[in-house]
Amino acid sequence: MANWNDVRRIALGLPETEGQHNALEAALRGASDNGRSEPARVADIGLLALGSYSAVHETLFSLLTGSQPATIQQAALLALKDFNDPDIARNLVAQWRSLTPSLRPGVISLLLQRPSFHPHLIGALEKGQITVGELNLDLEQRRRLLLYSSPEIAARAAKLIGDGEYSNRKALVEEWLAKLPPTGNSQHGKEVFEQRCAQCHLVGAVGHRVGPELTSMSHRSVEDLLSNILDPNMAINPAYVAYNCETVSGELESGLLQSESPEAITLLQAAEKKAVIARVNIKRLQSSSLSLMPEGLEAGLTPADLRDLIAFVQESR
Repeated sequence: MANWNDVRRIALGLPETEGQHNALEAALRGASDNGRSEPARVADIGLLALGSYSAVHETLFSLLTGSQPATIQQAALLALKDFNDPDIARNLVAQWRSLTPSLRPGVISLLLQRPSFHPHLIGALEKGQITVGELNLDLEQRRRLLLYSSPEIAARAAKLIGDGEYSNRKALVEEWLAKLPPTGNSQHGKEVFEQRCAQCHLVGAVGHRVGPELTSMSHRSVEDLLSNILDPNMAINPAYVAYNCETVSGELESGLLQSESPEAITLLQAAEKKAVIARVNIKRLQSSSLSLMPEGLEAGLTPADLRDLIAFVQESR
C-alpha cells in the first residue's frame, strides 16, 4: 500500500520528492490491481484523491465500469468528487452508458452539484447521449438547472425539462386518454394483462416480479396509469433501466442489473429468468437508456382493452 504521508504532501502542494512520486505510483497500481482485496484497493483509491487530477483521472475513470465491483466503483466516484476540473463532467457524460444503476444517482448528484458541470450535462441531453427520462430528476434537481445555473444553461434546460412532468409520448397519451371508455371490465383486463404484461409485472398472484409490482394501485388515476403504460420511458427508476452485456466470447445478454458481487453480475430477464455473468467474462456492460418495458404496448389493442387493463390493475389487491 502507498505511504499516506507521502501522498498527502502532494495534496498540500509541497515540492514532489522521489518518495512522493513512488507513493502515488504505488497507489495507482494498487487501485487497479484486481487481484488485491477490495479494502486494500479502496484505501489506495482514497489516496488518489490526494494526487493531482492529471495524474490520477485516467485510473479513476477506468474503475467506473461494470467489470469492477460496486465498492470499487463507488470509491472511484468518491475520489473524483474531490476535484473540480470540468473534464470530470465531460468524462462522466461520455461513460454514462456503462455506469451501473447503483452508481448513477451519485453521478447525477455530482453533475448537478457544480454549475461548471451543467453545460456538459445539458449538452449530452441535447445530443441524445442521455435522455431526460433516465435521469429521473425530482423537482428540486430540475430547479438546479432551471433556477440556479447560468441564464444560458437555464434557457437551454427549459427547452428540455420544466417544473411539471415531462413526457416523450405526451401527444399519444392525450389522444388515447380522450378515447378511453369511462369504466372498464377488470375480468377482461386480467386477460390483457396475462397476454401483454405478466412476463415482467406482478399483480396479486398473476405474473412475474421483474419490473415494478402493480398490486394495490387503486390510488393511481386512470391518466397516471395510462401514461406509464404508453410512455414507459417518461421517467425511469434507475433500478429498471435495461442493460446490455457483451461477453468476451461474443455472447449478448440483456436485462435489469439485479445484483452485483465482486465476482459476477446478475441480469434479471422476462419471466424472472436470470443470467449470471462473471466479471472476468464481461467485455462491455452498457445501459440501453430505456426501460425494460418497451414502447408500443398499445399496438393491437383498442381503447376499451386499455381501459379494461387499467381497471384490473386498479381493482387488484
